[in-house]
Amino acid sequence: MPITDPASQEFADIGDLRMTLTEEGCRACDLGFQEGLNGVCVARGLASSRRMIIGEAPGKHEDAQSEPFVGPAGQLLNKVLESVGFNPDTDFYVTNVVLCRPIAPKGSGKENYTPRMVQRRRCRPFLEQQIGLIQPRIIVTLGKPATEAILGVSGIRMGDYRGKMQRNVAILQHSEEGTLIGRPYVFPMLHPAAILHARSQPEKHQLYREQTWEDIKHLKQFIEEKNL
Repeated sequence: MPITDPASQEFADIGDLRMTLTEEGCRACDLGFQEGLNGVCVARGLASSRRMIIGEAPGKHEDAQSEPFVGPAGQLLNKVLESVGFNPDTDFYVTNVVLCRPIAPKGSGKENYTPRMVQRRRCRPFLEQQIGLIQPRIIVTLGKPATEAILGVSGIRMGDYRGKMQRNVAILQHSEEGTLIGRPYVFPMLHPAAILHARSQPEKHQLYREQTWEDIKHLKQFIEEKNL
């Protein structure tokens, strides 16, 4: 049976979480009822790395392959990571704030849409369980929705946050008690999709590329210095 109440689910480990969601599916919000949805797209990479990358939501390619960041944005993310010597397959555990693809309405001219706040809230327990099970030493947030979700803020401008390491971030489980599940470093970066979408604007595209190159070098240096 598809999961309808994420908050009631307790997973023994990351493997259990990924297998259960992949096999059973989820109906916690309207995304799980979409026509043409392949299923839940949980994660890729190694939980044992204790480093997480968190994006926004799966797209068409991710939904088809049941794995995050495998489309054009994911391929660019891999290149960015590899440019400073990271292995995209083993150095990070990669997931999203929302685990089902938000399919844009027909005729909208778009393939996907930014997940709504209610969808993010319903999927939040899955994100919290992943963080609780992995206990990451550092979390890289890609784009505004992921950064807002992890830092517990809203209405931000990514330009004010990207490339700036956050330390005093207490990530709480979504419960009445607000149980503390981690206090990792958090490093916001631009989402690779933002770079791809800016290709028609040469100056903006170049700026985003330069900012991402600057940020990934900073991230690599910080991880090495702190032995994270």
